[in-house]
Amino acid sequence: MRKIVILALFFSFSCFAHDITKTWAKLESDYVIAIQQQEYKKALKYALELNKIDPNDTQVLLFIVFASVKSKTELPNWVMEKPWGSASILDVFNKQLAIQLLNGS
Repeated sequence: MRKIVILALFFSFSCFAHDITKTWAKLESDYVIAIQQQEYKKALKYALELNKIDPNDTQVLLFIVFASVKSKTELPNWVMEKPWGSASILDVFNKQLAIQLLNGS
């Protein structure tokens, strides 16, 4: 009985992870399409949805900054206040890009 419960939990988590991965891929694709079509407010909406899935992803934070700047929408205060991580070179690079975007560079 215990093995059945463990297997059931494993499969339910696997399905959940698969659903999140599909959702992430769809939102990321929708973001890119919106940017290509210069629909920046729509892109911002997708970026904010991505942020709900993974609030620590610095690529998504950069997406939010870019879409906010391009749509001339006020950037939510929490975006730059939130720690951008410094575990990787990419995290540091994303934050530097975001700062340059906000400064108009």
